[in-house]
Amino acid sequence: RLVVLAATFWLMFFWTIPVGLITTFSQLENLVRLFPVLKPIMHDHVMSPRVRDVLSSFIPVLVLKGFMSLLPYILGAMAMMEGIEA
Repeated sequence: RLVVLAATFWLMFFWTIPVGLITTFSQLENLVRLFPVLKPIMHDHVMSPRVRDVLSSFIPVLVLKGFMSLLPYILGAMAMMEGIEA
């Protein structure tokens, strides 16, 4: 029981690190820096600034939502280890 309690504390404490990294790397400018293949697509004559703005506002949210959807499974597994039925 104490192991699961400690693991829960550390999970909550260190959850901010991957969330911060995902938020940083999922921004459109950083994605273009990480994946130079995207650079030609990001020019104004290929993609309008309005579409680029929409993408830059939705991509970080979608990636973070996908990552956050893992948390209930992790906590559910920890609860099963402790013997609590969810």
